[in-house]
Amino acid sequence: MDALIFILCVLLVCGCATREPCHAPLAGPPPATATVALAAGERINLTLTTERDVTHLSEDVDAQGNIIASLLVFHVAGLTPAEAAKQIEQELSFKSRQWGHSSVSVKVSR
Repeated sequence: MDALIFILCVLLVCGCATREPCHAPLAGPPPATATVALAAGERINLTLTTERDVTHLSEDVDAQGNIIASLLVFHVAGLTPAEAAKQIEQELSFKSRQWGHSSVSVKVSR
């Protein structure tokens, strides 16, 4: 019995005496989803706001990295949600004037 206790103590000491930590270091918090680029296969939510109404859409990013919103195709893969919203808003601003809207704002989220 004494020999078993001795062996267990030696294994315990030797196991923790290595240079590597006994446990994996704790990972930091996951990156905020707002700073992670959008990718093909993701579903994103869009809120399109004009002076007349608010439209909520849920769109899938296709294999080419595009979404279809308001009958227009937008390439969003590789952009953060904020960057995608800015790009879509810029492209829709021109179209919205043609459609009789004075302004449009866009919000993109996961």
